[in-house]
Amino acid sequence: MNKRTLLIITAAVLVALIAAAAYIYKSLSQEYLENPIETTDKTSSAESNEITTVNDSIVTAPDFSVTDKDGNSVLLSDFFGKPIVVNFWATWCSPCTSEMPHFENAYKTHGDEVVFLMVNVGDNREKAYSFGEVNGYSFPIYHDSNYSASMAYNVSSIPGTLFINASGELVHTQIGTMNKMMLETHIANIK
Repeated sequence: MNKRTLLIITAAVLVALIAAAAYIYKSLSQEYLENPIETTDKTSSAESNEITTVNDSIVTAPDFSVTDKDGNSVLLSDFFGKPIVVNFWATWCSPCTSEMPHFENAYKTHGDEVVFLMVNVGDNREKAYSFGEVNGYSFPIYHDSNYSASMAYNVSSIPGTLFINASGELVHTQIGTMNKMMLETHIANIK
């Protein structure tokens, strides 16, 4: 067999493989659209394009230690007894900073009933607290200086938010930004 024939056969096989892959991709995509993966999440997929993780069983929220503005160590479990919202964020993360006004409004509305732990994971302490002051945020900012919180929840991307009920049970984990309606819905589910 000469080189030209071999080249034509190779090209034909490649075209056939690409066509088969395109067909399989199209059929799997269509199947997913017709039968999406169902979750127990009360937020409809029309409300968000963000990735959402839902716990199917009740799990006690793993404890962690962060530092407050004064450098004091604070445990998540110190706040059990009230619903808790934990948000992982950094100043350089534009999706994180874009949702901060929603958290500020929620804190002003629910701050007497719900504990807000805005846990900075990507900056030094001074930068995190300065960011809050410059932007006029009144919610409490904590710093994950020893990565206790990040490791407890395997935080690999931000923003991420945990919703914990008053019994200390992790009700919902949201990865990605939230709009005001999503935040309010998840807060209502832990109250």
